[in-house]
Amino acid sequence: LFERLTTFLAEYTPNESIIGLDPEKFAKEFDPEGKVKLDEYRSQLAEFNRVLDICQNQMKQSYKLGIFNVNCIKFKEESVQKIRDLIATLLTQMKSFAISEIKALQNTFNEINDRISKIPKTPEELAALREYVAKVNSTTKERQEKIDMAMKRFAFLEDYKFEISNDEFQEKYKTLQMPHKLYGSLEDTERTISVEQVRMTRELRANQRQLETKTLAVTEKLPSFISKYQD
Repeated sequence: LFERLTTFLAEYTPNESIIGLDPEKFAKEFDPEGKVKLDEYRSQLAEFNRVLDICQNQMKQSYKLGIFNVNCIKFKEESVQKIRDLIATLLTQMKSFAISEIKALQNTFNEINDRISKIPKTPEELAALREYVAKVNSTTKERQEKIDMAMKRFAFLEDYKFEISNDEFQEKYKTLQMPHKLYGSLEDTERTISVEQVRMTRELRANQRQLETKTLAVTEKLPSFISKYQD
């Protein structure tokens, strides 16, 4: 009598572990810091879609199991909505990481541009600027890796046809263009460093000549000054 019911329960009970998840809580626990690999996201989404297909397409609205009539309409509706929420929340979190990453990158590039656009006024500022430019050049690969990661997240979202606004697309492409713009700005800064180094060297030499002239003049007046007070 209970065999068909038992078979039915055995078929659908394993999916309870997913249907029972809380979307917001699950997403935060799944990847709290944005360090989970994209392949792991794909695997998790594939599992969600597997259960979604079962609830949405394979499960019937009702079953006649011997003396039991099992109505599944409400269960199907609630389960489908729950799984869709799980998928949407996970993809929303993915987008949140992508947006945060490009904003952080934009802040980094803007900070670099602000610092290298300042004209050095002293030899100390010139030396500091040259050192900073060297540091920026040495971290090019690190910035590019961060850009690549953000772009992979956007591509992932596009694969799942997840909504991305026009403003978000614009910010994405703005970030993609920043390394090229920075390269041009660094070239300008290198030229500025060369020009300012020549200018400061000339000023230093001019100041040195003035000092030498003044020193010579004082030295020439010194004997008469001394003899005046000796007499």
